[in-house]
Amino acid sequence: MRSGSAPVILSSPEAAPRVKRSSPRVAIPLGTGRLSGGSEYKVHWNSHETVNGHTLLVGGTGAGKTHQLTRFATALGQGGIRTLIVDVHGDIHPDCPTSTVLFSESTEFGLNPLAVSPDPHHGGVRKRANSFIALLARQMALGEKQKSALYRLLVELYRSYGFEVDKPDTWSLDVDPRTWAKSRKRHPTLRDLTRHVENKLKAMRWGLSGQALVQFQEVQKLQKKLLGLRVQDRQGHDVLDKLEKAKSAAVDAYAEALDKMERGDELDELLGWETPDAIKGLWDRLCSLEASGIFRGRAPAFDPGCPVWRYDISPLSRAEQQFFVQCLAEQQFYDAKERGEAEGPDLALIIDEAVNHVDDDDDHIVNVMLREVRKFGVMVVLAAQELGTFPKPVLSSTATKLLLGIDATEQKAVERRLGLEDGKLRSISPQQTALVQVQRRGAKAQQQGYVDVNVIS
Repeated sequence: MRSGSAPVILSSPEAAPRVKRSSPRVAIPLGTGRLSGGSEYKVHWNSHETVNGHTLLVGGTGAGKTHQLTRFATALGQGGIRTLIVDVHGDIHPDCPTSTVLFSESTEFGLNPLAVSPDPHHGGVRKRANSFIALLARQMALGEKQKSALYRLLVELYRSYGFEVDKPDTWSLDVDPRTWAKSRKRHPTLRDLTRHVENKLKAMRWGLSGQALVQFQEVQKLQKKLLGLRVQDRQGHDVLDKLEKAKSAAVDAYAEALDKMERGDELDELLGWETPDAIKGLWDRLCSLEASGIFRGRAPAFDPGCPVWRYDISPLSRAEQQFFVQCLAEQQFYDAKERGEAEGPDLALIIDEAVNHVDDDDDHIVNVMLREVRKFGVMVVLAAQELGTFPKPVLSSTATKLLLGIDATEQKAVERRLGLEDGKLRSISPQQTALVQVQRRGAKAQQQGYVDVNVIS
């Protein structure tokens, strides 16, 4: 710095804050309450007034849960909020234009858990690979070696499809670094991963190729037979002739495998892998998952003109439904973060029989969504027949709760969990009354409690 000159302060300009998206204002009447003086007042849910849009709807058999859930979905869709329904029984039919896709092992559509987000901050190969491994580990027992191996396999697979871990520009389908590629760039699918793991397993077990192995085994068999004949002091000329032919075929098979080498370090790479048994275990699990048919590469063809999209997963087993819901929730979570912040909810994810799709783990995707997606314009609606098994994070994160009826054997336990006075839940008459809590922004604590209402049928 020159003597007497003013110091130069270097600073980087801050990025302009992103403008929040506008979102529709939707009001849903829930019922009527009665003040101590006897006068009635309306109880409603408002998308711009509640602390968050997350809603918990609980009612046992005959309590009207499906009816109220359908009414809620209809109001959201008609109000302009894109509504996604995970229908586990196939019995939710909103009274508004609804596009439905059935998921089973026989249908052509599925979710792709390996699709990479091109967002440089929230997307990429590393995040997608780790998320898939965590998703798989929730449903299947995976050892640490298997997790490590699967990560390496995924990175290899993504590289072969033109997605590089440390090159964000390649996370887009528009940038393809593969100069040798003859087809258009696409995201790998679960089937691609299963085949990749199978090929790796073959390479680990046999060194080069399956065909080379077959020929090598034939040479071994004939060599043993020839040795047996010589021990018996027999010449075995016919066996010797077959052996020479088998050796020639084995050499040809190995030569073909060698000609197909691309980089020259394939054998060194194989030495760094875990045991074949660990890879075999991964392959078995991936084959089982692929057989369910719910993770095909073709995205479901929902009608964009319909405000409600219904995912009918009733044909799936409970384990398959759990995997499906977690994958769908994760996709919606990352898509929401890419879209940015919103004034209020413009997308609703409705999950029926939600007790099967949540747990106490803070990192479970549903818990993460309840904590983080409100500002990104997403609301989560959880419906169930009972409340007792919902973990604390779910209860504390849902600003709206509709208790349509609680089984008598669980009423005391639920009252303790919710801090209700003894006997409060006995006042509920299924399909007629409900206990409702709607936490509104700016309301005082004493105004945030539960109220008895005559529900709208």
